[in-house]
Amino acid sequence: MTETKHDDRAGPRAPKKRKKGNSRKDRARNKPDESQLSVIERLLRAPVAAVKDGQPERMPALQAIMFQLVQRSLAGDKKAERTRQKFEEFAKRNSAAELEVVFVDNDYTTAFAASGEVDNV
Repeated sequence: MTETKHDDRAGPRAPKKRKKGNSRKDRARNKPDESQLSVIERLLRAPVAAVKDGQPERMPALQAIMFQLVQRSLAGDKKAERTRQKFEEFAKRNSAAELEVVFVDNDYTTAFAASGEVDNV
C-alpha cells in the first residue's frame, strides 16, 4: 500500500511552498537593530522640501528646522528664539573639537620671519 502525502496535492488548499529568507519576517529578523541615535541622525539628514526666499529647495531636515526657527525668531517669536539658543548651546557642547592651528616659535621660524621672504605658490 502506498501512502499519499497531503503536501503533494494541488489546488487552493495545498500548502504554500516558499523559499527560506523571502518572507518579511525573515528579512526583519536578519536586519541588524538600528540605535535610536542613528535613527534620529538619519531622519535629520534626510532631504525635505522647503521654501527659501520664495524658491522651493531641497535641504536636510535639520537645516530646514533651523531655518524656520531663525525666520520665526527674526519675526519676534520669543519661543522660537529660546529654542534656537538652546539648540545652539547643545550643538556647542556635543560637537567635535574644532581645528586648532598652533604656531611654534623656534630658531627656524624666527629666522624665517626675520628674513622677510615669502614664497607665493
